[in-house]
Amino acid sequence: MKLPDIDTILAKEPLKTQQLAQQFNTAIDQTQQQWQQAKTTLPDEQKIEQYQQRVNRLKQTDTRDIKALAAAIKELKSLKSDINQDKRAISTAKSETQSNIKQLETLYQDLRKAPSKDKRALTNKYTPDSKGVANISQLLLGPEATQWLNTGLLWYKKIKPYIQSEEEASLPEPERQQGIDVAFQEYQPRPDFWIKRIHANITIPAGQFDGTITDISHQPEIINRPARLNLHGENMNGMQLLDIKGTFDHRQPAKSIDQLTMTIEDYRVTSHSLSKQEGLELSIQRALSNTNMNVVLRNGQLDGNMNIQLRDVQYQNRAGSGEFQQMMVAAFNQVKTFNIDSHLTGSLSKPHLKVSSDIDNHLNRQLKVAFNKRSQAYRHELNQRIDEVAKKPLKDAKVRMNEAKNEINQQISQAQRRFDKQKQQVENMITQYEKSYKSRLNSQKDKLKQDLKNKLKKLL
Repeated sequence: MKLPDIDTILAKEPLKTQQLAQQFNTAIDQTQQQWQQAKTTLPDEQKIEQYQQRVNRLKQTDTRDIKALAAAIKELKSLKSDINQDKRAISTAKSETQSNIKQLETLYQDLRKAPSKDKRALTNKYTPDSKGVANISQLLLGPEATQWLNTGLLWYKKIKPYIQSEEEASLPEPERQQGIDVAFQEYQPRPDFWIKRIHANITIPAGQFDGTITDISHQPEIINRPARLNLHGENMNGMQLLDIKGTFDHRQPAKSIDQLTMTIEDYRVTSHSLSKQEGLELSIQRALSNTNMNVVLRNGQLDGNMNIQLRDVQYQNRAGSGEFQQMMVAAFNQVKTFNIDSHLTGSLSKPHLKVSSDIDNHLNRQLKVAFNKRSQAYRHELNQRIDEVAKKPLKDAKVRMNEAKNEINQQISQAQRRFDKQKQQVENMITQYEKSYKSRLNSQKDKLKQDLKNKLKKLL
């Protein structure tokens, strides 16, 4: 629950906002450099003035002189071609710079989103989260479950010699017609040790239950039956039902299968300790539980599951002065029902037990409120500090991008307007001169026709 100093966090954690701000500044510097280079290839004011001088000179053309008009029209069309070529250069520069500006805008949008990402990353990393108690089941319940497992495996190893022979038995080959004693094959062989049936009435503090155990022998391959265990009790003191069934099949040692199932209903749990750590004492004062267990040992490999359902749980919990311990006890006191699941794998020599429980989910729901309350002010302060760090880079980036966009767009638009104006002026002059040229040409044609007519009249 100890929260780190925010200044220390900001000093050692590289913010995405700062990294993107550096990338943006590098990109805008490159864009401005490229624009300065592009400007050197564009037509400048001197060239515009030269075009204007050519236009002014052509305006002095004598429109009554058809030859002068033809020469002026030709030069105007050449001037229009030159202007169009310069306009294409301006359009190419505009396209390239607009591409760079678009990349700048994309980087700027990423930069705008960066503070939010920094907030999420740092608050998730440095503020407490209820997910931290996700392994509480293994922590509290694992040691006790492991102790019960070791006890069960110890008893199994003790009874194993009585239900399995050391080596796979085989009848000796008789040496017939040799010696005085002749060995004959037994058609109904008997093992050296065989308990056919045990009837038991067992009394424990919880009450009495009855049971049978059948076919106990270290030579099960001879009797060709597995050993079986059946224990059953009802309405016992402290539980409603106890039922244990087991099958121990070692007729083929290489393919042995042992299986044990257990069902307990309405077992009354009293004074069961979950944690005795200093400052965090967790104890179930009373509860009711149901248990279902199934364990299989197949060819030396364990595979087992056990589920315990607890309900109507009442606690006797104590917390020390630590904030987390107090939160844990308060959360535990709200959990009245939960399940415990155990999964057993491995071998007899190296068993592996995994314990899980939905108590984690219950605790997470209860702790989430306390965790969020504890960290709300801290998150708010951390977010404010990130906003302060990001404020200047964001403002500077926006100013620089707008200045660059305005400068480039203004200069390109200004050049385009000037050339458009010159082009329009040239086109108007071409139209005017072509009209005058056609008019003069038609007048000359009419005069030639009239002169021809007059000459013919004189001849006739």
